[in-house]
Amino acid sequence: MARNVLVIIGLLAVTIIVGAIFGGWQGVGVVLVASLGVAIAGFLVWYVDHHIFIRVPEMDVAVVFNRETRAFHKFLRPGRHWLLPPFLYMVKDMIYTGAHAIEGTTTGARTADGIPVTVNWNMTFGIDPFSVEGDMVPKMARALPKGAEGMARNHGNNVLQHIIGQFTIDQLCDEEIQQRLENRFKKAAHDRISIMGMQVLRVMILSIKLPQDLQAAIEAVKKRELLVSSESRVLKLLQEAIHEFSDRDMERLAELERLRLISQNGVAGEGGLAYLLASLLHTRTVLPEDVIGKQQPD
Repeated sequence: MARNVLVIIGLLAVTIIVGAIFGGWQGVGVVLVASLGVAIAGFLVWYVDHHIFIRVPEMDVAVVFNRETRAFHKFLRPGRHWLLPPFLYMVKDMIYTGAHAIEGTTTGARTADGIPVTVNWNMTFGIDPFSVEGDMVPKMARALPKGAEGMARNHGNNVLQHIIGQFTIDQLCDEEIQQRLENRFKKAAHDRISIMGMQVLRVMILSIKLPQDLQAAIEAVKKRELLVSSESRVLKLLQEAIHEFSDRDMERLAELERLRLISQNGVAGEGGLAYLLASLLHTRTVLPEDVIGKQQPD
């Protein structure tokens, strides 16, 4: 507004100078009257455009108030609107109806078994002032233009605290818990804030932080489970391999095992050596009695 006034003053000064040069004082008077008429017309055009035939941008909703009582009057959708009488009504604010993105950290939440957790999350929501219900319309007309994100964050924290309290710590450590939490969080948050004109479009659980000592204990348990699982897989593969052995393969394994036991106890003499060679050649050989008698005592 101040800039427009300076422009008008500058034009008037130029007009006076030009009129004085080309027509004297009589010329100055004519030019002044003409300039004044142009200035008044320009002001009327500006006033009509901003206060009477107003323009609401595509992604906004205008909030109209009564100038005299300062009470909420109505919302205006995108487009051009006549606002009459202009001395009684005014556009006080604009509400952006596009997507709003917020992030939140829910602290102080406790599981069903009393374990404190911290949850980081984000939410995307839109605003439709025309969906505000009943007596909440005047209040939301004042709150939505500047306070929508703060309200959504506060309600999101409250909702998530309630949801976390319905799960045990074991359930929160489940691999599929994130999707379950997001589904319940989105529905509960939408039910809470939709009456205020806000619609939840998307939520995401970024992280669930447990107490450090509990987190360390859970990681240790997971490592043990992984080790047991690996050993089970190895045992299963060994059993599958054994099932594929033929009778001859099993005889050879038995001979090798006897060979190992004899090597442990010690074998002396030519008979023992012959037995070892026979075992290596996978032949069925019976130890001579004299060899058995010469085995080293335990």
